Amino acid sequence: MDVVRAVKSAVFYACRKVKGLKGVVLDDAMFDTVCMSMGWKRQPLQEMEVFQLDRVSSQRELMPEVACIMILRPTQENLDFLRAELSDPKYREYNIFFSNVVTEDQLKDLAMADAHNLVNEVEELYIDFWPHDSHLFTTNTLGCLSSRHMIKGSAMQSMTSGLYSVVQSLKLNPVIRYQGGSSACEAVAQRLSAILGGGGRPDQQSVVLIVDRRADPITPLLLPWTYGAMVHDFFGLVKNQVDRSRLKDKQLDEPNFSPAHDHLLRGCHNSFFAQLFDSAKRFAKIVDEYQQLNDRIKTLSLQDMAGLVNELPKLKAQRDVAALHFKLAGELRRVINEYHLHDSDEDSIFHAQLDMLSNRRKAAALKALRAIMDDRRFRKSEKLRLVLLFVLRYEKDKLPMDEVTDLLFEGRCTERQRRLPRLLLPYAGRASDGRTSHDIFKLAAQPTAANEEETQFSICEHTPLLAHTLDALIKGALSGSDYPAVNDSDTRTPSVEEEETVT
Repeated sequence: MDVVRAVKSAVFYACRKVKGLKGVVLDDAMFDTVCMSMGWKRQPLQEMEVFQLDRVSSQRELMPEVACIMILRPTQENLDFLRAELSDPKYREYNIFFSNVVTEDQLKDLAMADAHNLVNEVEELYIDFWPHDSHLFTTNTLGCLSSRHMIKGSAMQSMTSGLYSVVQSLKLNPVIRYQGGSSACEAVAQRLSAILGGGGRPDQQSVVLIVDRRADPITPLLLPWTYGAMVHDFFGLVKNQVDRSRLKDKQLDEPNFSPAHDHLLRGCHNSFFAQLFDSAKRFAKIVDEYQQLNDRIKTLSLQDMAGLVNELPKLKAQRDVAALHFKLAGELRRVINEYHLHDSDEDSIFHAQLDMLSNRRKAAALKALRAIMDDRRFRKSEKLRLVLLFVLRYEKDKLPMDEVTDLLFEGRCTERQRRLPRLLLPYAGRASDGRTSHDIFKLAAQPTAANEEETQFSICEHTPLLAHTLDALIKGALSGSDYPAVNDSDTRTPSVEEEETVT
């Protein structure tokens, strides 16, 4: 089950089905989906006579000799665009592929708008999601819960249509299970089950498991320790591209950061920082070997050069990717050193985090926290994380929130950051319906030293609750009462709410 391959196969299917020279026009979301599935490279499409890849918002010239492939979400905005396009056509014919289910009424509207009979076909592709990696996708849904922590109607629509699209693209008939006790998970599971309908007996080998992000509020608060996590956390990844604005070196040749399209990244994506420098040496070696080859070409005979013609583009591409990771490794070292993120002395962020995870007494933890708040070596973001971890760890002690807010004030945090501790416990505290019965602090791993003499870093291994949950699911040991399956006879209406999200 590879979501990147599923999207790519669907796009290739559409491009191969339409013969001759063609242009591909997409809405913004589909443009990102298609480009992510290709690793932001257009060459695969160009090989299928696609000479144009455009957004619907772009200005296009009249091209009566060219066929048009449109890949769009079935939204009202896109249908309005199609009406306008068909009333003033710019292409020889239109082949329309919707990313999800299109209704009968929408098809009728489209047929009425096709006054020139240029629509050659209309089809559903089921690619209404973002494929980040072969096993990872998102539905690009932001602001899921209302201020009363109920799922919003717009989020329900976005998530269920995205999940339906994934299920259809992978040709699954899954069992749907959800985190018991979470009203949001139950609502999504019920709605998804209703949309999928009675497709026969579910395949017991495929499961859609819907869990609540609030079940594990600890993992996002811990310092990241692996290459992929650090790049995401320190610099930011948007649509599998590194955010260059946070980098000191703004001249990165290739911003794509996707294991599905980068064999070098696949080998070190989950490597600890201490292990990363073994990979960095390999990256540097690849760059050096290419440079040596480039220098040697000047002395080669024409016959020898002819043998290298086909290999050089591949070697150059590999050199460029290796150079990217070598630079990113250097950028990570700069951030870690500049903000003292891996310092292991007693008054460091790292040491305070470990002490808190190992159930240190509140008075001692508070004393250490106050010292860190007053220490200008550390960034506000790390101070905030530590305070939020403190609030979760000592939730049973009913901490006075004014005292917690004062801590963040001492740490020079912004007013918005100082509001977060008051919002955290209702959102993801023990009383939240998003939490499970697991003691998430017991699941937080203990520190282990790794290559300390060589790297002077201590590594803290942490296995998120989600990993434990998936491991139990794979072994057939996931509790049916904690994670029940949707009952086809359950006709209750999911609880949704239209309300502004808390920020």
